[in-house]
Formats: sequence, structure tokens, C-alpha cells
Amino acid sequence: MSSVYRDNIELVFDIQGQGPDLLLIAGTAADRTLWSLVRADLAKHFRTIAFDNRDSGESSLCATGYVLQDLAKDARAVLDAAGSSQAHVMGHSLGGMIAQELALLAPQRVASLTLVNTTSR
Repeated sequence: MSSVYRDNIELVFDIQGQGPDLLLIAGTAADRTLWSLVRADLAKHFRTIAFDNRDSGESSLCATGYVLQDLAKDARAVLDAAGSSQAHVMGHSLGGMIAQELALLAPQRVASLTLVNTTSR
């Protein structure tokens, strides 16, 4: 388990597997364990990077408000800390919305998007 700080928020993440990078983004009221049923299989083909969004799991609780773009910047900070220049990105629910924002924020960092049970604005 590792962590990175962005704007005084600690974001906890871990890495499993080898291969092209795959960033896993969980949704509302979930942490990185959301991926536990599929992660072992994904890790056979990818270097999976899973993190807890702010206000979930082992990451920091926020005392102030934030917007979706802040969550996308958090995801980018996790990629930086994991040493990933580009990753496939999979997001579930709110995680899918964060993934879309990440693709808009840093398109060169996103190799592909897989959006699970999510929406766009």
C-alpha cells in the first residue's frame, strides 16, 4: 500500500500485477476493495492501480467541499505517484464520471476508457 498527497488530502492506493497500466476508480460509498472479485484476473494482464477516493476507505476525509474535477486531479496524482505515464482507465458509477473527467483533463494519460454503470453530463 502506498499514498500520495494532493492539496493536503492523502490518497491511498495499491498496485497489483504486471503489464500495461490499468487505473481502477471506484464509485460513491465504495473503496478500492470494490474490485476484489475481478482484480486477480485483471492483474494477470495488467498492472492494476486501485485507490480510495477522498472521503472513502483509507484516504483522507475532507473538511471542505470539492467538485468532480478535483476527483479527476486526484486520479492523475495517483497515476503520477504510481509512475504511470499512461493507463487504461476503468471507472464504476461515480468512478466512471471521474474517469471521463480525467480523460478531458489529461487525454494523453488515458489509453482507453471502460465505463461501468455510470453516466455523463
